[in-house]
Amino acid sequence: MKTRAMQKTLPLHKAGNFMDIQTKYLIIEKLIRTQDEAILNQVKELLGITDKDWWHEISEAEKASIRKGIDQLERGEGIPHEEVMKKALDRYFKK
Repeated sequence: MKTRAMQKTLPLHKAGNFMDIQTKYLIIEKLIRTQDEAILNQVKELLGITDKDWWHEISEAEKASIRKGIDQLERGEGIPHEEVMKKALDRYFKK
């Protein structure tokens, strides 16, 4: 039940078009908890949310290069970040 103070602060809505904040939170909670991708995709479409996946926008050569790098890392052929940074600092910032 709305008090007079609430009625004064809340905007007026046409009957049937008002959705209270509690209902919105309930919808958000349900969306967060769902594992149903069909529901999530329908909500994304309804809200006009698009996934811009850069993977689909790069060339096959770039994809092959990324896959090659991942394969190298999985075989333990990577260089630790600290080592790369030390070499870069030594090369470009030490005189």
